Amino acid sequence: MVAVPLLERTLPTRAAHATAIAAVLPATALSGAVYLFTGRIPLVRLIPSALGVMLGGYLGAKLLPLLPVRAADVLFGILMLAAGIGMAF
Repeated sequence: MVAVPLLERTLPTRAAHATAIAAVLPATALSGAVYLFTGRIPLVRLIPSALGVMLGGYLGAKLLPLLPVRAADVLFGILMLAAGIGMAF
């Protein structure tokens, strides 16, 4: 949640979003594998989550160059707000 705002201090907005995705992807994949192989999440729950993450990452990467910078910032803010609310409940 803090990667993009921190990266925007030194990178343009689009580069900050792309860099954050590139940095988070390997950690997410490794976490999913660890949770799966330690029995903390069943495969039937991991697959839909992984597919959703991959689809979201793909669509985000395709849409990012097409969106005005302000629109990307607003959409990112809405996504982070929704994620925060989801984590609270």
